[in-house]
Amino acid sequence: MMRVLLAAFAVSIAPAFASGPGTSAGQFLRIPVGARAPALGGAFSALADDITAIHYNPAGLAQLEGKEAAISYNAYFKDTASQFLGYGQKMGACTLAGAINLFAVKDIEKRSVSAGDADKPDLGTFKAQDMALSLG
Repeated sequence: MMRVLLAAFAVSIAPAFASGPGTSAGQFLRIPVGARAPALGGAFSALADDITAIHYNPAGLAQLEGKEAAISYNAYFKDTASQFLGYGQKMGACTLAGAINLFAVKDIEKRSVSAGDADKPDLGTFKAQDMALSLG
């Protein structure tokens, strides 16, 4: 009986983890911030000792010395951009840090199958944005 209940539970939660493309949030958080982590091939979580540690490994914020800030802007293909702003400050025995991570795609064409030519954007454009706020 216990095996049946366990199997039923596993089958019921499976769609929550494997729903397919376009059904999960936060994929923009996989985009690296700063220059050092991508230069190290993404092997940065153990070395995180600057303000970008809030993105990779917040425990690394304890290694900050004084005040530190980072600004990053990456322009990707076809009106796609990623931005990061972080600030951290050592205050006695503890460190306080905050960051904002933005990802935006602009000028996405709206299309309609029923109205106009399918090869022309007949409904104008729109934009999509994602944002993550971090506090450590």
